[in-house]
Amino acid sequence: MVRFEKQVLNDQDYVVTNAMEISGYNEPIDENVFTLGDLPKDVFVVDKVNQEIGLAQGNLSDDEIVVEVATQFFQALIDEDYAKAGLLMGGDSPERMKTTFHIVKFVRIVSIGKVVPHSNPLTRGFSIPCEIEMEHAETGERMTETVNPGIRKVEGRPDRWAIFGGI
Repeated sequence: MVRFEKQVLNDQDYVVTNAMEISGYNEPIDENVFTLGDLPKDVFVVDKVNQEIGLAQGNLSDDEIVVEVATQFFQALIDEDYAKAGLLMGGDSPERMKTTFHIVKFVRIVSIGKVVPHSNPLTRGFSIPCEIEMEHAETGERMTETVNPGIRKVEGRPDRWAIFGGI
């Protein structure tokens, strides 16, 4: 075991302000630690290694990529392209996207508003108001709703952006 301490001089004495103990320091890690094994059927798994999550920023500014992600996401829902919509929403599967949005049919994008910093700065993302015309799947009733998707860089892929919430 190894112990790391942070000490601060307080008057004439050093006081421990933070301490961390690590068991098995510098010992080999069992390779099975990184194997998921048999997961329950209701566990949602996102493969961020074998698929491209989100949208590449390229030469677009941060505001431009946020608008582009929102536009492509809602257009994918309008086109019922649940695979594309899922990739733009952090890697959700097409099946999960279809299940999530089965109650409405997306008809058209009415407007895409101005990009603003997300209300929670810890997300390191942005929010953008999107006015979307939808149709209720069972009643056929049309409605226009404003949603504010949260959009940020994909974790571990700062060149790509995706929706992380707000839908």
